[in-house]
Amino acid sequence: MEIKKRKDRVSRTNDRGEISIPIGHFALKDTSKITGNTYPKFIIYGLGSCVALILFDKKAKIHAMSHILLPSFHNVKEKTPLRYPQKYADQAVNDLIKLITRKGATITNLRAVIIGGAKIFKNHYNNIGEENVNMVRKELEKQDIKIVQQVVGGTSGRNIKFNTKDDSIFVKTTGKSEFKKIT
Repeated sequence: MEIKKRKDRVSRTNDRGEISIPIGHFALKDTSKITGNTYPKFIIYGLGSCVALILFDKKAKIHAMSHILLPSFHNVKEKTPLRYPQKYADQAVNDLIKLITRKGATITNLRAVIIGGAKIFKNHYNNIGEENVNMVRKELEKQDIKIVQQVVGGTSGRNIKFNTKDDSIFVKTTGKSEFKKIT
């Protein structure tokens, strides 16, 4: 399926130049031909046990971000067709790599950032957040993609802003008043 026609791709910017990525969706942008100050920011609000996977190739100036909900599609009890691969860590990593390289990024130049995976339900017996993070790490390792930054775990949710102009990433933890730059 062509990238532009996928239902799980978000490409519209709001009035602040942000592309908000809901659960199970992704954003992908080639900024190599952008001039001026029209570089979009990818954002995710309310990231709890979900994981934000950011991939970028600084040389090709191609950026992608995925909002991952669950560790594995294979663990889903309903065997329905996979319509939103970005929803599942085991599918999202490989799908996003395929999409970003098809757009012009090079595997050897790709860098990854992982954010999220909190344990937001303290009395819950499992830790989906940790499972999400571990699956993303495992899939990135299989592809030999370097993780340059991780802000994972804990018990608080997060908001994320990824600026495609300079690859800077800002995270705001629930209860905090300001975003903190992590890259």
